[in-house]
Amino acid sequence: MNKTFIALAALGLLAWQGLAWGDAAATAEACIDCHDLEEFQGMDAATLAAGVETGNADNKMMAKATKDMSAEDIKAAVDYLAAEANK
Repeated sequence: MNKTFIALAALGLLAWQGLAWGDAAATAEACIDCHDLEEFQGMDAATLAAGVETGNADNKMMAKATKDMSAEDIKAAVDYLAAEANK
């Protein structure tokens, strides 16, 4: 019984993580519209997040592209892009 419960809980967690990662990929498309994934190679998520802040402050086009994104959306996209760029 306990092994079955643990297995089902783990499966549910993996499914949820996959859905969340899929959402992050969709959100990251806003970034990929203007940037090549190769631009992010060698950068971790913290560096990319700092770049988003700087970009939003300095670039009207980037600020417009991200204006409807929540902080959670930006974090998810940054985490996704850092992982994908550094595979």
